[in-house]
Amino acid sequence: MHSCIGRSHFAIMDLDSLSPWLVGVVKAPISCLAFPKSLNNGRLIKEYNIMQKERLFRNIGCHPHILRNQILADIDHATYKKLQSALAGSLRSADPPTLPTSVKLRCRGGRQRAKAAERVLGPDFQWTVRLYCCQVQEGYRNSHSIC
Repeated sequence: MHSCIGRSHFAIMDLDSLSPWLVGVVKAPISCLAFPKSLNNGRLIKEYNIMQKERLFRNIGCHPHILRNQILADIDHATYKKLQSALAGSLRSADPPTLPTSVKLRCRGGRQRAKAAERVLGPDFQWTVRLYCCQVQEGYRNSHSIC
């Protein structure tokens, strides 16, 4: 079975172990996704991988709502407060809220998937993104505090 799976920084951690820091799920236009090198371990984007995903998306389709295909992103406290009412209930919803285009997300992985989807489906295509408190790494090691 083919899918738009990509490795992320969190791939080595069990998603259940991150659940205390999960603050919501949203649909975000690809144009709202940013991939800072500091969060992607400085990995270079590989054109071959993007082209391969483009072919997959054209031939089989893309399913960004499936858990294994979702992109993980950090949000800071200020962004969390701004989105808090929209995020309420998003973890239980089959149809998560759409992120306002004014908000940019710092994603931890999925850069090549997003680039391929942008080329094939356009920058307004919405991807499902799981939002985590930005202190997840520090918190993971030291405590269970949320944003």
